[in-house]
Amino acid sequence: GENIQFVVTDFAHDVPVTYKGILPDLFKEGKGVVAQGKLSDGQLFAAAEVLAKLAIQEDSDSVKAKI
Repeated sequence: GENIQFVVTDFAHDVPVTYKGILPDLFKEGKGVVAQGKLSDGQLFAAAEVLAKLAIQEDSDSVKAKI
């Protein structure tokens, strides 16, 4: 997989993340993410796994569009 760097924020704090692998298709700017890994002393988060979060409203809109 690729070496990827991105930033996760709660709009008060930014955490730089590194990840080696393939990001999920739903991963994109402005969307929620769940990352598992380790935070280093330098505040760099090394993710072992990255999952994209799908908002409930988005999911229901997608289902409605298919009906």
